[in-house]
Amino acid sequence: MRNRNASLLVIIVLVFYVILFLFPLVSATWWGYDWQRRAEINISNVGSAQTNYAVKVNVSYDSDMQSDFSDLRFANKSESPLDYWIENITDSVNAIVWVEVDSLPENANTTVYMYYSNSGASSNSSGPDTFLFFDNFDDGTINSSLWTEADNGNNEITETGGKLQFARATNDGWTKSVYSVSSFTRANLSFEFEYKWVSNNAAYDALMMGWKDDSAGVSYTNFVYSYYNNGCSGSCTSVAQTIYEDGSSRSIPAGNIWVVNQSYNVRVMMKEEGGAFYDYSVDNGDSFTTVYDSSYSTESLLHVGWPFFSGSHQMDNARVRKWMLTEPTSNFGAEEQADPYAPRVTSNYSKRH
Repeated sequence: MRNRNASLLVIIVLVFYVILFLFPLVSATWWGYDWQRRAEINISNVGSAQTNYAVKVNVSYDSDMQSDFSDLRFANKSESPLDYWIENITDSVNAIVWVEVDSLPENANTTVYMYYSNSGASSNSSGPDTFLFFDNFDDGTINSSLWTEADNGNNEITETGGKLQFARATNDGWTKSVYSVSSFTRANLSFEFEYKWVSNNAAYDALMMGWKDDSAGVSYTNFVYSYYNNGCSGSCTSVAQTIYEDGSSRSIPAGNIWVVNQSYNVRVMMKEEGGAFYDYSVDNGDSFTTVYDSSYSTESLLHVGWPFFSGSHQMDNARVRKWMLTEPTSNFGAEEQADPYAPRVTSNYSKRH
């Protein structure tokens, strides 16, 4: 009997050490004990020092997570919570998350933590808290605190179905526009959004997208940097992309096209030293094609938005963020398990903004 008890004790001890090996207990301060797991995210920045910088992180599903990633939370090494926004989710597969990291030193690595394993948590994803400017167009009305709308009372620019919708079946003048109330001082700032050319009309489907000057004008000539879908008449379903800057067209390489019902991620990246990059993606932002590298203009106090002529178009998830030529990269460390006997701090996920 004594030998049997000794053998059982040995087995229990071995199982205990196996668990410790697979899930190291952390005796350091833990952000919130309702979250039973965390993983280090090691962020490499080879560029200049940044504060409150949105870093894109690809999170692979872990069986300890909720299938829709609602229990994700992020904190810095001091256990201060970090704002984040989930851009895309494939349930039980992966999520694309933007994490606003409070400090990225120049040419250095930074560690933050991702917390998960809380079956009772609801998502705390927030675009407005993560970016300099954000609208996901999900409240059914164009937010007048965010946007100035010039529609001539025709109701041709609306917010419906979780999208910003532009719809006019016949040609018109460049007298309609939506642009941000906020203006932005010239810096490395990227205006990004999801775009779809919804349908081809008998008339031209003309719409531009980019950075507008600080005047009250709403025409395409008031847009310093404009990515342009000039549409086409008749039955065509694709058209070459074009660029306009302060009303003047630019020559860009052939082969870059807008296609009806193709989903695009578009970004127009204002450069601090002057000019802008014009980029688009057809794979949900995994990779971008730079169509034009402009050095035109150093004008400042610019607004983001879209001047509209005709056609059917829709936008979603409009945002402004800081950018660097070489974006920070990230990789994950080992999973850690909460130590129930460690000193505890509150799990209140309060906002910094």
